[in-house]
Amino acid sequence: MSQAGDRVGAYALTERLELEAGVALWLAERADGRVKGSAQAVVRVAADPNDRVATEALRAEYSALRAVNDPHFPAVLSFHDGQHALITAPVEGISLREAMLEAELGRLTLSPATALDVVLELAQALRAAHSAPPTGFFHGWFSADEVWLTVSGDVMLMGLGQPPPLGARRAPENHLDARGDQWLLGALLAELLLETPLWADLPPGGDPQRHLDRRLKTLDRRWPEAARLLRKALDPSPDRRFPQDVELLRALHELARHEGGSSSRLTLVEQVLELRAAALRQDQAADEDEATSPPRTTPTPPRPRRSPKTPCPPPSLRPPKTTRPTSSTPRPLRRSSPRACPRRAP
Repeated sequence: MSQAGDRVGAYALTERLELEAGVALWLAERADGRVKGSAQAVVRVAADPNDRVATEALRAEYSALRAVNDPHFPAVLSFHDGQHALITAPVEGISLREAMLEAELGRLTLSPATALDVVLELAQALRAAHSAPPTGFFHGWFSADEVWLTVSGDVMLMGLGQPPPLGARRAPENHLDARGDQWLLGALLAELLLETPLWADLPPGGDPQRHLDRRLKTLDRRWPEAARLLRKALDPSPDRRFPQDVELLRALHELARHEGGSSSRLTLVEQVLELRAAALRQDQAADEDEATSPPRTTPTPPRPRRSPKTPCPPPSLRPPKTTRPTSSTPRPLRRSSPRACPRRAP
């Protein structure tokens, strides 16, 4: 089991962020004294070097990221087969889920033009992955938690090559291919336009397809063109979806032109970061008030905290919310959640 201070290549492990499916996610700092290269990194390392499932998963992730080599995905810094560790560059920014939660709370506006712009970038990222040699790579389980907007407004997709976490939503056919990724992209666009989590009110044991059809009907009046595109991309039969990535991209471009408006990805990132900073200041002020107030004779309930706090990084590719690890980014590092902020390791 790795510990803080252990060296992996040119980096020393500093803080473990999560442990999932036998793989530990660490923040790391450069320790070889060289100025060239990233000062911080995110390291995914097998918790048990004898765990063949975890070590093979890391090799698969490394193979996918190295082959795709696209700016929409985390950049590989190095892979250490002997230590069963993958090192990726940090990603500084916010998760799309965090922006969606702030919009749902009325603290900012996530416009349809910005939503379409983000989805178009993701469609291009998926096309690059699907066409990478030798036979293409497919994601299979992403959601708004795996989509990151960097501090410069770029769109990045985390989790490529990683096994799906427990409970991850997948296409109905549960088959790893381009049309399965198309279904996931359609589900994300529907969630962005509906401005509410797509599956939040699905009752236990409910029919997901019937639930999805009901949600899409609410788009018919306000976004009829988008509703038509989504019904095709989200068809339960993969044979009735867009047959190729290029056709989906063309349909998304036409929809963006039809809807008009201007995208503001960078403004969205700045707003979320400011809200995050304001919440942190508020928490710190409240903590100071509690520390200086006289002792109470009766216990008081805990003060509610703003949720989510800062982003939490995903396995190996997932950056923390201000700094997401694609490992993630430099300090000060904030965590919030992709995929429901992972639990901190004890």
